[in-house]
Amino acid sequence: MLCCGQIAQADALIDYVDTSADGKKEIIDIVFNWPVQHLYHTPKVDTKSMLLGFYINLPRNQGRSWQRPVPFKHEKLLQSIDVYYEKGFNPHLYFEFNAAVDIEVQPRKDLRGFIIMLSEHENK
Repeated sequence: MLCCGQIAQADALIDYVDTSADGKKEIIDIVFNWPVQHLYHTPKVDTKSMLLGFYINLPRNQGRSWQRPVPFKHEKLLQSIDVYYEKGFNPHLYFEFNAAVDIEVQPRKDLRGFIIMLSEHENK
């Protein structure tokens, strides 16, 4: 039984997600259970979806591919977050938004996650 509990715990990539609104911006604070390194996020402006790639030193017993929705408190802009892991590749997060947004991503100071700032895209 202990063995199975450890495997289930290893699947818990994300510790928690906190969402909040600050004026016209929506802030998403994603905290992982291990240190992570931001690799990329695309696209960055005028988008209704985003792919965020990162490096995390996962325990090597991750021998399969999986997709899992990430729970969070809904605000105005963020519609969904899914985590994808495919054996042999870095995991990534896929975000969907309720409107076209501009995106900024910053690593957390403790290197255990990301702070993502969303603002509605303004057509000029």
